[in-house]
Amino acid sequence: MKLLNSQFSIPNCRRAFTLVEVVIYIAIFSSMILFIAAIVWRIGDSVTANRGRTSLETEADFAFSKIRWAASGVSTIDQPAVSATSTTLQLTRYNFSGNPLLFQVINGTLFMSRASSTAIALTSQNTRVVSFLATHSPSVVSTPESVQVILVLSASSSESNVLASTTLQSTFYLRK
Repeated sequence: MKLLNSQFSIPNCRRAFTLVEVVIYIAIFSSMILFIAAIVWRIGDSVTANRGRTSLETEADFAFSKIRWAASGVSTIDQPAVSATSTTLQLTRYNFSGNPLLFQVINGTLFMSRASSTAIALTSQNTRVVSFLATHSPSVVSTPESVQVILVLSASSSESNVLASTTLQSTFYLRK
């Protein structure tokens, strides 16, 4: 009597992948890796762009808060002249030893100087002042003398070509 060992052998059993199957699996795996890499790349670009925008907003708020501080308690607006617009703002504050305060843009950087002291940069090299305008308005009936300040800043990241910009505008009135 002949015994067949059918329990231990499986007919038509393949023990390896064919070349076509290997190529298909490599293509699928490569596509998944490329898709994941593209997502990671976009997340990285988004983080860089957000960092640039946040930095710009922080610098803009700092520079404008210095202008706001100088304009609070201002006794006279020395520059620009009444009914004129200028790229330089010079203010005199009540009872302040550092008078006058001068704001001006030099080579795309906003500077502030007190009295005859050295000018201090209010913006960094990563931020460029696109426009700085001060308009001096005269006193009219019930409205006191004022100065309107418009500050436009832009920044671009050195890591990517992301450009961000912001515009800050406010009107400051003289106390009488």
